[in-house]
Amino acid sequence: MLKTGAARLPGCRGSGRLKGNLRQYTGLPPPIPATDRYVFMRHYRPVENRHFRALRIKDKRISGLGFYQCTFEGCEFTALSLASCAFEQCEFINCSLSNLTHQHLTVLSVRFQACKVLGIQWESLNFPLSFCMTGSKLIYNSFHGNSLPEIEFSHCNLIDTQFTRCDLRKSNFTGSEFIHTTFEHCCLNGANFLDSEGLVLDAESNAINDVSLPLEAALGLLHKYRLTIR
Repeated sequence: MLKTGAARLPGCRGSGRLKGNLRQYTGLPPPIPATDRYVFMRHYRPVENRHFRALRIKDKRISGLGFYQCTFEGCEFTALSLASCAFEQCEFINCSLSNLTHQHLTVLSVRFQACKVLGIQWESLNFPLSFCMTGSKLIYNSFHGNSLPEIEFSHCNLIDTQFTRCDLRKSNFTGSEFIHTTFEHCCLNGANFLDSEGLVLDAESNAINDVSLPLEAALGLLHKYRLTIR
């Protein structure tokens, strides 16, 4: 349960304080993905409408909690283990999430803004999965078989990140930079990559109808297929 009064989270250092104490809950059955507030409240121990600032949590386990309409600002989560947890209609601002492990994790309508996200395997999250990222850095992330139509990764840095067999129709990657990032067997129809840098696409292994490309990537395709524009 949530206790009233100010308390520190286990593993929290510095100025990170909040009203309430996040306890660990174990032995809960795997929850079904939350689809509305009623379902959410029924299947998780709710943490609602909280604003967490400057939390520092490392090597901790959190189980059975459902965060609903919460904001995390300036927080660092390292090697955190999340089991049977959910985040719905939440926002992460200027946060660092590194090497998180998870089991039965639900992420719905979550926004990441100016965050660093390191080493997350998004394919193992619960379905459906919905989020957007703006101005963030993704390093060593993997997306395999994810259905993410109209997903937003605008003005992001994607480094050593793989998208494999994903549905990325009408996705928004405008203004992003790609470094050693690959797309394989993905549906990119209608995707927007304008003003991006470092993008390399293989038209043979991806569906790219009506895709919007920056000049650099378009010239790369012309060169690969020995096409000439006069």
